[in-house]
Amino acid sequence: GTGTPLAGEAHAGPVVAQVRPGADPVILRVRAAGSLEVAVVDALTQAPVAGATVELRALAVTRGTSDASGLARLGGVGAGAAVLVVSAAGHATWRRMITTAGAPERQRVELRGGAAVAGRVVDAAGRPVAGARALPEDVAEPFPVLDVRLDAVLSDAQGGFRFDALPAGTYRFVAEHPEAGPGASAPLALDGTTAREGVEIRLEGGARLAGRVVDRAGQPVPAATVRVARAEGFVWQPSRVALADA
Repeated sequence: GTGTPLAGEAHAGPVVAQVRPGADPVILRVRAAGSLEVAVVDALTQAPVAGATVELRALAVTRGTSDASGLARLGGVGAGAAVLVVSAAGHATWRRMITTAGAPERQRVELRGGAAVAGRVVDAAGRPVAGARALPEDVAEPFPVLDVRLDAVLSDAQGGFRFDALPAGTYRFVAEHPEAGPGASAPLALDGTTAREGVEIRLEGGARLAGRVVDRAGQPVPAATVRVARAEGFVWQPSRVALADA
């Protein structure tokens, strides 16, 4: 496991530890942390954007809000890779992988306008699927930075979903649901200004997978974590997680 507790302007970890009988205690050494100041401006007018939500996603999520001058300050920032996400009403959400050094740093983010996209999620027979998690994947992005837990929208009772503002680009809309296989739409090119409707994400039929976890002696291993993942380029996307029973 890993741990990264934050204590005000201090930072500790991450520490990787193997859990086994007789393992040494995990020691987290707290040290001074860095900070990240984010200047948020409108890409067209270069005016500051107040009230923007700024998130730094690492092992933990740190959030802040830009002030009247467009500045947001995040404290307790350690060194390592993280995803910076900035969103504001009337603008497309900005996402990028960054590397922090654990020292005071500054980023400038230019928010652009975006177009609304709406559609629906259906099953293999064309029936609407409620409660599916839908995401817009930029096909030009080799390393996706979307988080299904934080960025997905849930389809409604009619299977409908909507993204209020997406920037120009070509997107593939994907969705997942606990009782079906994943699905994706055809690629869709957006100009960043023209709203689009009628996007359909068709979920695949889902198979059931069952098995048994045993140790080297063939004895059952209770509470083992079993994950099913699919390869997406260089990224393995976990799609299902279960715990083994007794």
